[in-house]
Amino acid sequence: MKQMAGQMPADNQQELRRIATEKLRLAKRFCELTAEQRAVISALPSEEAFVRMDALVKERQRCMDEFDRLSELATNLAIIESKATDGELRAISDELKTVLRDAAKLDTANKEALLAQREAMLKLIEQLKQGKQALGAYGRQGGSEAAFVDKNK
Repeated sequence: MKQMAGQMPADNQQELRRIATEKLRLAKRFCELTAEQRAVISALPSEEAFVRMDALVKERQRCMDEFDRLSELATNLAIIESKATDGELRAISDELKTVLRDAAKLDTANKEALLAQREAMLKLIEQLKQGKQALGAYGRQGGSEAAFVDKNK
């Protein structure tokens, strides 16, 4: 069977379709994890929230590592798209782009929320520090007697 110019062998297209579908699944999971992180950020600074956030970050990193591995197999999305001749592969690639864009937006919002949490914690720490200093100064002023006794009196 003769291959037409600009078309990939059917086996290659099948493999690219499989890889693209798996990348899409991973991207959707990545997006879900990013959304879950947003909910956890609002519960910070509780210890449970820190533990959950750590688990989400680790799972998200595993998804990203697998996504990168698959990307290496398929070289990159631009090459897949340029060689895609069937609608299914192109549709998967388009959906993948959309999911990745959505995940990036969520991630940006999460970073902003974390920075806001950080600022709130820094203010709280500063307030606690000032309160401690005020209490220390208050304690020093009250009721201390002279350190020296005048024997002439």
